[in-house]
Amino acid sequence: MFVRFSCQGIQFILLSTLLFFNLLLGKTDPTSKTASTDSSKTSNTSLEKPLFSALSKNDMPSWLKSLDKPEPGPDSLATLRTREFLSKVLTLNSKELQKQYRDHLKLYPDNQGKIILKLFVTPPGAVDKVEILSCSMDNAFKDQVLETVEKWDNLGLCDCDCIKVYVQEFIFGENTSK
Repeated sequence: MFVRFSCQGIQFILLSTLLFFNLLLGKTDPTSKTASTDSSKTSNTSLEKPLFSALSKNDMPSWLKSLDKPEPGPDSLATLRTREFLSKVLTLNSKELQKQYRDHLKLYPDNQGKIILKLFVTPPGAVDKVEILSCSMDNAFKDQVLETVEKWDNLGLCDCDCIKVYVQEFIFGENTSK
């Protein structure tokens, strides 16, 4: 039987191990400033400094920082944003838009056309902002599409810390010449 550890679990184990070694080397309180409890002794050995203290993100080694990032994989919820992945997700998400379009057709049977959107996607994969580049649909349906697309948060992780911009065309109906 395989045991899966989360990134936070591994980080906890590593930090617990550091605390354990800190205690083995004579530190009884890992948060104290000196290893010695006798104030008459003054020594400049490295054991007087705490081996472990609360580390900020900047003080952590890169391998420890990487534990905070979810690992992409087929079984994980976090998947890197590749062209193939993004294409699959947009296809799945557009099914929701197609359902809304079918419902909209019940009220406006002649409404068809296309909407071209500019999507601003955050590194975790959520849509931050949507701009309309072109729209040949009525305002009611356009607003419904915008509201739906702004809620998308499953577009995959990006390996950079910047917002990526994507242009996506959605076609509704058979006539795309509108």
